[in-house]
Amino acid sequence: MDMKDFRIKLLISLFLLSILAVHTLSKEFELDAISLGLLGLAALPWFSDFIQSAELPGGWKVVFKDIDEIKQQQEIQGKEIQRLSFLMNNFLNQNQLNCLRAMQAGDHFKFDKRSGVTEQDKDDIRRLFSAGLIDRRPGKGFRTLFDQGEDEQNVNDHFCITDQGIRFLDLLNPDENLLGS
Repeated sequence: MDMKDFRIKLLISLFLLSILAVHTLSKEFELDAISLGLLGLAALPWFSDFIQSAELPGGWKVVFKDIDEIKQQQEIQGKEIQRLSFLMNNFLNQNQLNCLRAMQAGDHFKFDKRSGVTEQDKDDIRRLFSAGLIDRRPGKGFRTLFDQGEDEQNVNDHFCITDQGIRFLDLLNPDENLLGS
């Protein structure tokens, strides 16, 4: 359920509950057929995922969706979640992910020009940048990290994680980030 649907359901329910409150206050808290009807109507929007149709008043007909249809929708959603999970988990290699996490935490993440994997490290940083997960710090960037300065430097001195990078990590490990909040 998206936020718009939630708000609409909430407004309908609150409106009906306020009518119920006025009705019951005028009757000295008697629970009659009108009160029960208002309660039922207030709850009805929250069952919209399960209800195919509803006819009110007089006929009082509520038709629930087919359970097999609901199960089929859940299976489709489950497969979509698996696909998205696979893509999220394989979007970055482990070194890129470690770099992004270190940048989020503000930890020292060293780039060593003397290292034998310098080209791979450069490619990893370029990949994070091209994906929009990190950005250059003012006056800094690829040249200052790769070609200038000392042999060993902190990547955080040259690049910073973007809001998109933070959102990516939140999506990748929602439970981990909820615990840290």
